[in-house]
Amino acid sequence: MRTEDTWQDKPYGKITGGQLESVLASFFKCWTERTQYASAGDPEVTWRRISKLASVPNWVALYNCPLLELFGKFVALTGTAEAIQRAAASADPYAAIAEAIEAIPDEAPDHPAALPLAMACIANLEAVAHYSRTINDMLAAFRERADFDALGQALSIDSVVITLPICQAMLRYGQLSADSSFAQELLGAVTGPHKKRLVYPKLRWAEYLLRDCGAFDACSQDGIFELIVVHLKLYGDDREHKDAKKSLFGLFRKWWKEAGIQNSKFSWSAT
Repeated sequence: MRTEDTWQDKPYGKITGGQLESVLASFFKCWTERTQYASAGDPEVTWRRISKLASVPNWVALYNCPLLELFGKFVALTGTAEAIQRAAASADPYAAIAEAIEAIPDEAPDHPAALPLAMACIANLEAVAHYSRTINDMLAAFRERADFDALGQALSIDSVVITLPICQAMLRYGQLSADSSFAQELLGAVTGPHKKRLVYPKLRWAEYLLRDCGAFDACSQDGIFELIVVHLKLYGDDREHKDAKKSLFGLFRKWWKEAGIQNSKFSWSAT
């Protein structure tokens, strides 16, 4: 790396520090809008919101797309397709997203797919913030391993998952067999994730993106620690945590275990 290069120019797998910073800023903007969506209190306002949601086409099929692809589709709808094409020519998907994010207008695009895509994007941010994996990841775990905990996590983030044929079949089977346990489990999950799970959302997004682009395989612990703690300031240093590096990677291992990640490349020693 040239001496004039900065940490923003440095690659962490398939993403640079600057690209990660830009994508996280965009995620946080979406997240801020999501967290401001509180209960209206006024029944008329509540019903208007419900009616507006009812008019949005079902977006459950979008959970077949990886997170990066979803955001790519969304930014393409904002009129930034040219930016996507220019950056994509470099075969660098993260550069494409980072460049396109800079050109996203404040007003929502007038396109029928815009709101379904926005719903899926925001729900995936919430999924990663709580569980360190996307709804796509959760549903894949359910399909491949009959992981009902993963299905419950997906339902806890987005109730639209209950429209999947498998969920409807479970509900109908429960009716036919007079077994209420299926409805109790599915509808109980829809009430949402436990609030204690929502810790370090920006750090969880950063960890997910770094993992997704191969940074944990390509970089040292020291390099990732410096990026997260010194430059992005997503986690406290030794003044806040006893042996901050050990604490940070211990937290990552906890999240990986909870998300069912078994890959040995994520199993360094703490040294």
